[in-house]
Amino acid sequence: MKSCSRYVAVLHIFALVIVACNAQSVSVIELMLEGEPFSSDEFDVGRYALMFMVPDECSACETSLPWLQHAAEAFPEIRFLLVSPVPLPEACSEWISVLIDSEGRLGGAFGIDRVPEISLLVEGVRVKEVDWPFTEGGLFRACAESLLIEILRPDPRTLLGEVAPAIDAVKLDGVEVSIVELQGPQLLVFFRVGCSTCWETLEPLGELSAELPVVLIAMSSSDAGISDSDREKLRRFEQAAGLTVILGYGAQIPQDYNLAISPTFCLVDSAGLVAEIWEEELNRVTLSERLLTLSRGKASD
Repeated sequence: MKSCSRYVAVLHIFALVIVACNAQSVSVIELMLEGEPFSSDEFDVGRYALMFMVPDECSACETSLPWLQHAAEAFPEIRFLLVSPVPLPEACSEWISVLIDSEGRLGGAFGIDRVPEISLLVEGVRVKEVDWPFTEGGLFRACAESLLIEILRPDPRTLLGEVAPAIDAVKLDGVEVSIVELQGPQLLVFFRVGCSTCWETLEPLGELSAELPVVLIAMSSSDAGISDSDREKLRRFEQAAGLTVILGYGAQIPQDYNLAISPTFCLVDSAGLVAEIWEEELNRVTLSERLLTLSRGKASD
């Protein structure tokens, strides 16, 4: 049976039993799903089965497609997606969504060197791969084994009551900044620049900055930093919202703050302690209550 080479090997993660670990996601990759932007950090939540394939001259891909459809019906806990560098025939898209990886970046990050290959993900971690040649039974067995695997994600709430870690970052103008002793109350907002949906959560921050200082930490997993267009977008937002924007590169900040989800909001009190944490969405009611409590505590000191 003929298989096709398309991708370059980079990353391999294996697991066959129940796993608990802290895992770092690969760099965020922007893709297209059914004509809409799709960010690879969507894989950070839930279970996925990604079948990498090409539509032309790959008889092995054609053979394995019905098996994948049967597996999708048998394992509803897993979201099945096809990954292709080009759009696929409508017959495929009738029963499964297709991710367009036009530049092969996702395949490169997962180390795909030939297709078809299936990657099983749990909470953003690739826990199992099914290489060609495989059988329908082998695919079903791999899916069943992946359901036994649990990933323990970092939990920023373990920092509650602790001193907020120092932050080494860079301002938008390129000047390095080190925040050693965080003085509050202030709100730290951590978000990944490559997360398209995260930008939508920034809109209310301008209003919040009138109530307390807000520091937006825009993070990139690449040492190369962010694009000029994203930098300009952040600069305009900083000026319009009246808050502070700093850039954080690499893994140090996510590790220090146990970040797993973007965005994450961290309220620091006047003593520099972490007073509250919100992931993904800020609870304005809880924030107001915590600020009131902090102000009363400060007044009684």
